[in-house]
This record gives sequence, structure tokens and C-alpha cells, in this order.
Amino acid sequence: MEDFHAKIGDSFKIYPSLLQATALLDKTTDTYLNVGQVVSGVVYFEQKDSWGACFPLKRSGKTRVKIAVKDAFGRKHTKSFWIPVVTLSEAKKYNPSFGETFPSLRKNASHTQTGVSTASEQSKT
Repeated sequence: MEDFHAKIGDSFKIYPSLLQATALLDKTTDTYLNVGQVVSGVVYFEQKDSWGACFPLKRSGKTRVKIAVKDAFGRKHTKSFWIPVVTLSEAKKYNPSFGETFPSLRKNASHTQTGVSTASEQSKT
């Protein structure tokens, strides 16, 4: 997955991932925070294809998301936000890989399965 970024003038602002190494900076974000420490970054989740009524509810060009965090003491903190609904091409301005995780995994899985069956068939001969 490429890093999320935004063009600001002639430069780019990189938003580091909180769950994986940042490709451009070749470093990971420490997500264990001591008292008084702060970290900023992106957490990216992608759902499989939606069909029929499984799309998020859209009101006035926005949809509601709920963020839940469990802290080191086992306490759960939740907050809901209304965020703008954008087209896939608009989202790809911030990350060209946006929305391609599952198709990529499906493609790699089919290549792996094909390669495994071919290798096992060859070992039988």
C-alpha cells in the first residue's frame, strides 16, 4: 500500500500509516504511547465489494463513521464523525492504491494457487 499524501503547493505532505511501515520514509510508527505522547497518522480499512443495500448510508453528501479505540487500561473510547463521501478518483488523489487491496489480494492468491498446483503436479511426475 502506498502512503497517503496531499499536494501542498510544490511539496507533498506524507501521512504515515499507524499499522505498517511507511514506504517513503522506511520507518514504522510507534503506536504504544506513554502519558503525554502524541502520534498522528492514517489507519486504512477496506471492505469487500458492497452490493444492494450494503452501501453506507449517505446524507447530504456525507456518511457517518464510528471510531473505537481500546486503551492500555482496557477502556474503550468511541466517537462518531460525519465525513464527506467522495468518488474513487477523488480518493486516489491521496493514495493511488486506494480501493485496490482486495483485488490485489485476489490476484496474488490466484497466482499462488496456480503456482502451487503446478509445482505439485510436476513433483508427481
